[in-house]
Amino acid sequence: MPAKILSNVYRSTIESILTSSITVWYGNCTTQDRKALQRVIKSAQSISGAAFPLLQDTYNTRVIRRAHNIIKDRTHPQHHLFTLLPSDKLREDITTQALDTKRHMDRAVDHTHHVRRCSMKMPRSCDVKRYEDWYKVGTSCVMYFNETLNFTDAEFRCRKEAPGGHLASVHSRRANNDLNCIVFKYNKKSPRIWLGGFELFNSRKWVWIDDSNWDFQAWVPGEPNNHFNKEDCLEMNWKEKGKWNDDRCLKKKNFLCSFTY
Repeated sequence: MPAKILSNVYRSTIESILTSSITVWYGNCTTQDRKALQRVIKSAQSISGAAFPLLQDTYNTRVIRRAHNIIKDRTHPQHHLFTLLPSDKLREDITTQALDTKRHMDRAVDHTHHVRRCSMKMPRSCDVKRYEDWYKVGTSCVMYFNETLNFTDAEFRCRKEAPGGHLASVHSRRANNDLNCIVFKYNKKSPRIWLGGFELFNSRKWVWIDDSNWDFQAWVPGEPNNHFNKEDCLEMNWKEKGKWNDDRCLKKKNFLCSFTY
């Protein structure tokens, strides 16, 4: 067999092995595991003379392709989550930024063991006209809604309540504590609420529905676990105050809306 053809056979065979379920196993690999596998691939490249793509590039391509397939498939259980995102941003930013690497999860500051209880000092009122009854949290105005809706309906409700409104995103420990204070002021008995985070098709990549950076997290230990591959949406105050959990998006909960000004 000519060397060029043989090289192509090697390449296609190894690529087939690598891409098989890569969107599932790659996210579970440690940095050390990925580097070790990349060294094996480099050795195979030297021996066979075939040029193999980097693992990260292969993963990026497969994840983005999968995202686009879900966008097209209206019957897919996660299609509704993509419809909540701006289409241009989805293709240009979200699939390339939130899906291309694990950096959002790897670099996110994990405050699992550092979530404070509500300090009982409520955030001050929002200083935006007509939204003075909302609360100022960072650069956002936030409001609690004592109305049980599923994740998608809650997001659309937030969009109706304020210009640029979305389910709330969280970017610091202080903001997480402030949001928790708001929740417990209005509903101490049933504090479980929707926040604006969701997982992209079981990839372990979490994004905020408002397209802000995933730079903070406060999970209950052992979460997110995507129980039965059906828990894709983010709730707060499950088991522990201020802590996060992944839950089924179709469940109905109260929620926090926010908008940035």
